[in-house]
Amino acid sequence: MKKILIAILTITSMSASAQTDEGVFFDLNFGGRFSGANSDSVTMAPGLHIEGATGYMFSNIVGIRGVLGFDSFKTAEDGSAEGVEDKSFMLRATLEGVLSVSQLADFGTEAFDLNLHAGFGFATQVNRSWKESRLATDGFEFEDPAFKGNDDMINVVFGLNPKYHINENISINADISYVILTMKDWTADRYSNTPVEGMDGILNGSIGLTYRL
Repeated sequence: MKKILIAILTITSMSASAQTDEGVFFDLNFGGRFSGANSDSVTMAPGLHIEGATGYMFSNIVGIRGVLGFDSFKTAEDGSAEGVEDKSFMLRATLEGVLSVSQLADFGTEAFDLNLHAGFGFATQVNRSWKESRLATDGFEFEDPAFKGNDDMINVVFGLNPKYHINENISINADISYVILTMKDWTADRYSNTPVEGMDGILNGSIGLTYRL
């Protein structure tokens, strides 16, 4: 019994140890996209969110990461017997700073950290069926300067990222982020041709894994 207890304590202490100093890390998260601008004539459901990131911690407090994100959008026309749906997706790339508030405030443990991350980047929303319908019109040409036919914008991200360290290399993480979308021209249901006034925003919630080299 004593040997079993010693073995359990040894495994637990190994699992709780975390690599909190400098180094390269990778994140992969899956979750949901919530909110976002749509016209008054449609209802928009929550969508899929996928996010991958790679970064570097300069210390156990401060780091930097680059992020690629995917968000899906699907709207249905209110009161339509045919259930007309409009689908689109958003791709975004951001450069973010990472701050470990648990280490900074000295309330983190070997098994737990709480990080803040914030940054900015580029985003583009793609509605393939709408683009194809426009291109099917004789002589039609897109005049927007970046990705032709897409809704291009600048995004600013603020997020909260708790992590539980399984061992020195692998952690389970959760992430809640709010993405501010500036320079956005149209609502998610592009067929309605409804402009967005001011800034839009989406909320992402996800869980995933972190791997540290």
